[in-house]
Amino acid sequence: LSEKQARLGDEAEREELSRQQEATRTGEEEAHADMERAAATALRQICEGRAKKKSEEERIQQKVRNLGVCGQNYPWIKQSSGYRCAGGSHFVSDSEL
Repeated sequence: LSEKQARLGDEAEREELSRQQEATRTGEEEAHADMERAAATALRQICEGRAKKKSEEERIQQKVRNLGVCGQNYPWIKQSSGYRCAGGSHFVSDSEL
């Protein structure tokens, strides 16, 4: 009888260990899936931000092309906050465009 109880005890321990391993594996898979979703969301936000920035830059470039050259026939050169004519006398800020 005690040998049978020992086998049942060993079997119960193995089953418990198997359940614990499965729970750990499932938790790791869920954590991995969460990380992948977060990375995909971050990448999508980066791409959307870049697309928005590119669209805004294209809109500004079109306005600069519509301006043509400055009053002294100099082309516009991109600066940090707008456009300055190559002659240096005229400036148009990004907010004005």
